[in-house]
Amino acid sequence: MKTINLRIVAGSSLVLLLFASHVLGLTVVVGQKVSPACAWDPSSGPPITNFLWTIPAYAVSNFYVAPDLSTGMVIEPFPLTNSTPEYYWVDGGNKKISCDITSMGQKLQSDGHINVIRPTIDFIGSINGSVELDTNYAGSSGEVYLHFGGSVNNGVTNWGINCTASNPNLQGYDTNSNAGFWVVQIITGDNLSGIKNDGSSHTNAPIANALDNDYPTKNLGAGNGTVFFDAPSISGFPTNYVQLSKSQSFRTVLMFLPDESDYIPVPIKEIDWNWSATIAFTNSQWVLTSSNATITVNNQDTLTFPFWMSRTLNKYF
Repeated sequence: MKTINLRIVAGSSLVLLLFASHVLGLTVVVGQKVSPACAWDPSSGPPITNFLWTIPAYAVSNFYVAPDLSTGMVIEPFPLTNSTPEYYWVDGGNKKISCDITSMGQKLQSDGHINVIRPTIDFIGSINGSVELDTNYAGSSGEVYLHFGGSVNNGVTNWGINCTASNPNLQGYDTNSNAGFWVVQIITGDNLSGIKNDGSSHTNAPIANALDNDYPTKNLGAGNGTVFFDAPSISGFPTNYVQLSKSQSFRTVLMFLPDESDYIPVPIKEIDWNWSATIAFTNSQWVLTSSNATITVNNQDTLTFPFWMSRTLNKYF
C-alpha cells in the first residue's frame, strides 16, 4: 500500500492510497490491476458519503475472452463513484488521478501522480512466400491447395508471412522474469466468391472479426527474436464452378503480459496483412490466374485491443 498524496482536513489526513500487487514506488505497469482508495488517516475521520474519481485515459475495466474463445473484447467503462475503483492502464506516462469526496456536507479533494510503464518492442512482418496452386503445401496429403506460403523444399517450410518480435525494452519494469508477449491474430475479412458452370455467380457469407484458431495464437515469450508465422490456404474446390476468388485480411496484434497476480494483456504493436487469388477451371484442371499478398501496416504502435465475435479453425500453421 502506497500513499500518493494527502491534504490535512480538520485534524485528519485525507489520503489517496494505491493498492496493487507489485508497486515500484509510485510506478505501475500497463496491464497491471490498479485499485486506488481515498480514506482518512487515521481511520477515525468523519464518514465519507460520496466519491468521484478522475482517472486519465487510457484505462479499461477488463479484457474479456469467453471460455470457449468464441468472443473477445475490451470492456472500457468502470465505476468512478466507488470508494475503490479497479482498472488497468493501457498507455504509459505520468498520470494524475484525483478523488472528490463529500464528508459532513463538505466537498474535499485528494490527488496524486502515478508513473505508468509501457514496454517497447519491434514487431516486423515480412512476406517470404508466394501464392501457389499445387500439392506442395505443408498441410497437404496429396490434394491440391490454393495457399499463401507453406511450400516445403528439402524439408523446410517457407511460410507466407513471418512476424518477428525483437528489441524488447521493459523500461525498468522489475519482474520475476515471467513477463512476456503474446500474438493474437484476428481474421478481419474472409471472402469466397465464384462463377458456376451455368454462368451464375455465388458469394459465401463473408467472415469478419474472427479469432484465428487459438487464444493466444502464439506465445512469443520474452520477444527477443521469436517469430510468429502463417500460411493460410483453401482446398476442396467445388466441381460445378469455373472460377473461384478467395481473399483474406488479418490483424496480428502483439500483446504484453505483465508479471503480476492480477493482470490483463495489453496491445503493444500490430501488423495488418492480406492475400487474395483467383483460379479458373481450364482444360479439366484448376489454374491460378491472379494473386496478391501485401502488408499494409507494419510494426505499428497500437492501443486497440483485438476484437472478435467468432472463432475460425483452419489448417493454418
